[in-house]
Amino acid sequence: VLSEKGVLGSMFSPGNLDALPLVVKHGLGAKIIHAVLARTAPDRDAVVDDHRSLTYGEMNAEINRVAHYLSDEYDVGPGSKVLIMMENRAEYLVTWMALNRLEASPVHTSYGLKPDELDYQVQDSEGTVILVSERSASSALEVREQLDQPLSVIGVDDLGEDDVASYHEAVQSYPDTFPDVESTDERTENIVYTSGTTGDPKGASRQLETPNEFLSEIGFISEGLGLLEELPMSAGDRQLIVTPVYHSAGQFLSLIQMVLAGTVYLRPDFEARDTLEKLSEWDINNVFLVATLIRRILDLPEEVLDSNPTPELRGMMFSAAPFPQNLRERTIEQF
Repeated sequence: VLSEKGVLGSMFSPGNLDALPLVVKHGLGAKIIHAVLARTAPDRDAVVDDHRSLTYGEMNAEINRVAHYLSDEYDVGPGSKVLIMMENRAEYLVTWMALNRLEASPVHTSYGLKPDELDYQVQDSEGTVILVSERSASSALEVREQLDQPLSVIGVDDLGEDDVASYHEAVQSYPDTFPDVESTDERTENIVYTSGTTGDPKGASRQLETPNEFLSEIGFISEGLGLLEELPMSAGDRQLIVTPVYHSAGQFLSLIQMVLAGTVYLRPDFEARDTLEKLSEWDINNVFLVATLIRRILDLPEEVLDSNPTPELRGMMFSAAPFPQNLRERTIEQF
């Protein structure tokens, strides 16, 4: 599959064989992807958002700095639970990958949670640290005051709070070397909370790393490549993500683009015209939507649809809700 998608030539050309020891030492998993690509495609854009863009070389260095910071300052390591509560942005993906390198467990949390909802998830997950943006900080700060257990709050924006650590200021002084984590029996879990429609939300977890017996069972990698085989994606693609990264679809597609050495373009929210304009402006190759969102795009005025051509768009993926035949036909006609 990787050969057909053009990945092997991009990642493991004869001049880039120095990346192979990483695979041998750490196995196939999310925690080494950026370390490999920092060697093989360092100047390629990894992630682009409203605030910044990071190449694979820059992103790998920041992942390492965040990992050292969380380990040194908050004792984050195997078995630790750390909540990520922010809109789609580069720091979300960096923190997620840093926690994988520490073999800690990221807890993906909606930035729209009210304090009582967040309080439940913090206590249920036994989280000790939470990373927030300006949009989600108020709930986190209120919960911290109510909890009987300690909760450290780190802000990726300037929150003007003396007792909230600044992500960007803190990580500058930490090394950009791959963290040395002592192996334990603890396994990294990627925790996503369900909607709670039939009771309290449940922390559903899945392992992103390769099991020790990876020759016989390679878990997520096998599952991901099985899906990739059916998708119109190739090495170096540009993927637009407008649905929340705290949901499984945004996470899966981010990981797939990392495997493909592609570029993830993140939007903090869905807005129909903005999404169409970005599909056109950024020459996006693939996008994931749900039926309601594509309907909102197709209902835009004709002049807006006509003035935003998408000749580079090869794949539109849909899930999570029925996709009626008449809507499929409208979508195919437009795109």
